[in-house]
Amino acid sequence: MKKAMYCFMVLFIVLGSFTPVYAKKSESKQVTGQNWYEAGLFEGLNNKKNENASMSYEEYAVVLSHWFGVDKEEAVQQTNEAAGADINLRSAIKQGEAKNVLTEFLPYQLEEKLDAWNDSSKPVKRKGVLQLVSGFVDAYYHEEGEYTGQDIKGNGWINASGVTISDSTFGGDLIIANGENILLEDIKVSGTVYINEDIQNEVSTVDADLNNVVVYDAADQASDWSLVWNDEFLAEEIDSDKWTYDIGNWIVDENGEGVAAGWGNNEKEYYTDSSENSYTEDGHLVIKAKKEEEPVTDEFGSYDYTSAKLKTKGLFSKKYGKFEAKMKLPEGQGFWPAFWMMPEDDVYGPWPTSGEIDIMEAAGGDTSNIGGAIHYGEEWPNNTYTAKDYHFPEGEDFRDYHTYSVEWEPGEIRWYVDGELYQTLNDWFSKGENQGDKYAYPAPFDQEFYMILNLAVGGWYGGDPDETTEFPQALWKSTMCEYMN
Repeated sequence: MKKAMYCFMVLFIVLGSFTPVYAKKSESKQVTGQNWYEAGLFEGLNNKKNENASMSYEEYAVVLSHWFGVDKEEAVQQTNEAAGADINLRSAIKQGEAKNVLTEFLPYQLEEKLDAWNDSSKPVKRKGVLQLVSGFVDAYYHEEGEYTGQDIKGNGWINASGVTISDSTFGGDLIIANGENILLEDIKVSGTVYINEDIQNEVSTVDADLNNVVVYDAADQASDWSLVWNDEFLAEEIDSDKWTYDIGNWIVDENGEGVAAGWGNNEKEYYTDSSENSYTEDGHLVIKAKKEEEPVTDEFGSYDYTSAKLKTKGLFSKKYGKFEAKMKLPEGQGFWPAFWMMPEDDVYGPWPTSGEIDIMEAAGGDTSNIGGAIHYGEEWPNNTYTAKDYHFPEGEDFRDYHTYSVEWEPGEIRWYVDGELYQTLNDWFSKGENQGDKYAYPAPFDQEFYMILNLAVGGWYGGDPDETTEFPQALWKSTMCEYMN
């Protein structure tokens, strides 16, 4: 069940008396004096009605269509579905029904405010809607324009295209419910920025100080997982506070001496930190594999391909949690995209005695499936692994966006694609060299791991490129999150 907090305003209501901070398109601070009627919240309704008049299902849907920037027909449909039965759209909507309808539009984290409507039998009045909206919104951006120099003590709300907010602060949250081409430049948000999943790639930031960003699907329910780390890739550049790089083609020791070519996997690419191989674009992280006109050379050899391998090592690692990413993968023989995890410290010894968790990996030559695996056991070559493939339903493949995740708890790891469980593992071991007994279960998966994103070219997983392989190709990622239970 979704939870809420009580929100109530003790004052006498007269027509047009609610006055949200209405964002003004100028270089000055925001101004007051505008109200929800002038802001268009009740546009299309009979505004001669008293604010104590009950609202019909249809009137309520119209208000929601304005508030969330959606078509009236969509709001009416959502209202019909949430009511759970055939309804007369002109009949009065009760508080309990109105609350259920609104949860179809809001991120669940904000639904605590709906406890103001705790009597399912009472009809909803315009006065109640004005109270509720005013409890959510302090600055309302419902028109295209540039808004600058604002000091908002509470929450901001955007539901229009072409909105630019600059040189401004928000003491509360910023909710971006709808719109295209939205820019947040040199702003600070002390609370959380909530971005509707449907428009997440329409939001860009420049020099923005955002305390937390959540991409939400209003259909999601509250869960036992709490967000502790995320990257929505909204900034102009890859965040160096969250990501670092592996460089080259060889595994090297602490002295820089070569240990194994091709990262131990027979890979053919040279990893770089160049913006030619990894960058952000329209709310995506892009990792691009290229075939170079001239080979790249280092002290170990020369390489025809370049790509990128990003990791959170030294910046973020965690023991247990839910790790997920939404991405689409490149097609082509020889491409090997992967989202995986390695131990921050090799507590139990060298690979794979300290473990490896492969959340998602794919062979570009076959777009119909991906794989998930763990590597464990004794030191190479006496290592072992357990793996399983996920096969996409007919008509789908990894070239489209999908969410790949694992839920890692003590003694068990579970793999999902788009929320569908396809593998559960709870049997593994770790044993060091010349060690008589195995380490106590659940070693090695009882230590902190960091995350890795890369696009390899060639290697054992899917083979090398051939004459059919087209370059460049890219892995596109839109969100990446880690949660704690």
